[in-house]
Order: sequence, then structure tokens, then C-alpha cells
Amino acid sequence: MNGEWGTICDDNFGEAEAGVVCGMLGYARNGAITAMGTYGSGSTSQPIHLDNVDCEGNEDTLLECKHNAIDFTDCNHKEDVGVVCKAATHAVIRLEGQGSTEVQGRVEISTDNGVTWSTIRSDNFDLSEAKVLCRMLGFSTYNVTYWGNAFFGEGHAYMSSKTFDCYGTETSVLNCNTSGSCPHSKDVGVRCTKVDLQVRLVNGSKSSEGRMELSIDNGVTWGTVCDDAFDNLDAAVVCNMLGYGRSGATAKASAFFGAGQSTQSILLSHLSCNGHENTIIECNSNGLGVHSCGHGDDAGVICIP
Repeated sequence: MNGEWGTICDDNFGEAEAGVVCGMLGYARNGAITAMGTYGSGSTSQPIHLDNVDCEGNEDTLLECKHNAIDFTDCNHKEDVGVVCKAATHAVIRLEGQGSTEVQGRVEISTDNGVTWSTIRSDNFDLSEAKVLCRMLGFSTYNVTYWGNAFFGEGHAYMSSKTFDCYGTETSVLNCNTSGSCPHSKDVGVRCTKVDLQVRLVNGSKSSEGRMELSIDNGVTWGTVCDDAFDNLDAAVVCNMLGYGRSGATAKASAFFGAGQSTQSILLSHLSCNGHENTIIECNSNGLGVHSCGHGDDAGVICIP
């Protein structure tokens, strides 16, 4: 507090209070436990900032809980409380701030189903992290833009802020390396691309198989997909988009179902899905229209009806 680190007395400190602490740090509230005397005592020169903390469990910060006056305590450092948090297994992303829209804004993340929110700081933030965030929001990873230094305004003072280090292929920032807090002056913002993508299979002997074609203009024009790195996991996502099961989906290469027309664009190359995405927009790729293929490399898919 006020730039000075201090401890908290363990009087009445239980699971609800531990949950608030874990939520402040970006971890899951559920399963948080107290650890009395486990992590040693604070320095004798440190203040004991809080005592008799009493939380409901849904507060954004310990200061919203009932407690004695700041730095007023009858405890000593032998009563310093510790907390054990569990890693969050689910995260929700939203875009907020000045000038925010459906596809752009200050990134805020919640790991407790929207009870509390944290921002993401711009230290070491680049296109890899921005792609993961847009993927989590259900948008395309093509033409992603990002800004640092609170471009969309600073997050609320009670929010924590975290740093993520991603490769860019993850389905969630929870799969990335993470580290601690930072001033909200470094809050990051992103702009994603909304693509209404449609998929169809053509030139097969039945509707559940054929050359894979995509449209990004509501079916006015259709393009193909290059077979570079195209495999059964990618095919599984396509089959799911078409209403078939993921199981048994088979990828076909080298224009197995015939080559697309010379006037057609090749829209995707090096598609890389883990098989569980809801749409191939959530998968990694070279980017829209980026390829070194010909229509002799058009990918095909066989789904199980």
C-alpha cells in the first residue's frame, strides 16, 4: 500500500478471503486455500497492513472486504497468512475502453466467469499474443493490430494487470507463460478482423465429401484451400462446421476431388488446427490469401455422415 509491501494477519482469514486474493492475481477463486505459517514470516521492518479481513468472496480486491483500519493490528509476523491458488482453467475476454467496438478495445480478461477482470500489459506484447486474444474472441487472426500504452484508456485502478508470452498458435492465453502486475499506463489494446466465413464441399460423390471451398463474402465468390500442412485435425474442424462429426474426418491432398477453377482464389495455406476449434477462423495459418500453391494443391475433405 502506498508503495510499501506488508503482510496480512491470519485472524479469521479463510477460503473466501483466499479466493479474493487469487482472483486479484488472475488465478481461479475456487479451490483457493489458506496456508498458515507455510511460507515464513515477514520482515520485522514490514508493516502488517490488514487484520480481521472478512470477505463475501466476490470482491474485486481485499480493500472491498470488511477489515480493521489499515495498519491497525494486534498480530505479529508469526501470524502472517499465506495463500495457495489454483491455475485458472477457463478465461473470458472482452474489449473495453474509449473508442471500443465489437472488434477493438482495451483487452480485459476474467478467469472467474466475469466476477473480476484484469488488463494485459504491453511489455513484450506482440502479434503472437494479439492473435491468441482475437482467436479467443472468435475472430479471425488475419490483419490483427495491437497497441500499447493504454491506447483505449487505462483499466480501473482496482484491476490487476498481467503479462503473457505466447507463440501465437495457442487457443487461450492460459496456455501461454504469464507474469505479474504493472501500471495501467501500459494496458494493451487490440483490433481483430471479423470474417463471416462459409465453407462447402464440392465435386464429391456425396454432400459429405469434396473439394473444400471457402467464402468470405456471404457466398458471392468461393475460393479453395492449399493442402500444405492440411491434415485430419483440420478436416475435423471443417466437418464440424458443416454439421458432421469430427471423428473419422479425413484430409485429402493434391486436388483429390479435382482442381478449382483458374479464376478462383486460394484463400488459405498452412492451416493448423488442434481439431477442437468451432471454426477454421480460430486456427492458425499463413493468413488470408497468403500462399505459394496452385489449384493442383487444392485440399479436400471426407466427413462421416
